[in-house]
Amino acid sequence: MVTRKRYRRDVLITTLVITIFVFYLGFTLGEKLDTYRVSKAERIILENELHMQSIILEQAFYETFEEKKCGAPNERILNISKHVSNVGALLTKYESKDYTKVQEYEVLRQRYFLLEINHYLFLKKLKEQCFLDINVILLFYEAGDNSDSLRQRYVLDALEKTNQSIITLRVDAYLNNEMLANTLLQYYKIEIY
Repeated sequence: MVTRKRYRRDVLITTLVITIFVFYLGFTLGEKLDTYRVSKAERIILENELHMQSIILEQAFYETFEEKKCGAPNERILNISKHVSNVGALLTKYESKDYTKVQEYEVLRQRYFLLEINHYLFLKKLKEQCFLDINVILLFYEAGDNSDSLRQRYVLDALEKTNQSIITLRVDAYLNNEMLANTLLQYYKIEIY
């Protein structure tokens, strides 16, 4: 009778140890995956920030030394635009996942937002000065699993893939601590509920 109680206690302890190990392993793998996602998104955003700065400086060079308002090649501008748009799609994809690195992800979203607005202003200037054949769509969306926002994003992504002159920039209408987002919402008379 004593060995039977001891046997059950051993099974209970073994089960508890296995459960703790599996939980720890899952948590550690999830943490590593989040670290990978954040570092990948950070690297891509940094690359796009550098590309954007490069093309803005190239345009400034043409304006200053060659007195041309439209010096930067259109293909390069469209290529950078597609890359910026792809970063938005990547961050949107990551939004649908559960993640543990909330603060790091918020910083990435804000950096991406500023990159997008900088890009939008640059495209708007080029379209007006250089008669660039592009159509920029600002998509104000709600982060998360809002079905209307998701449908709009999928439709615009498909439209963008079929038409090279369409560029969709995603603007998170609920971006915290970003006054520029509020300025955009007021300028375009968009009310969020």
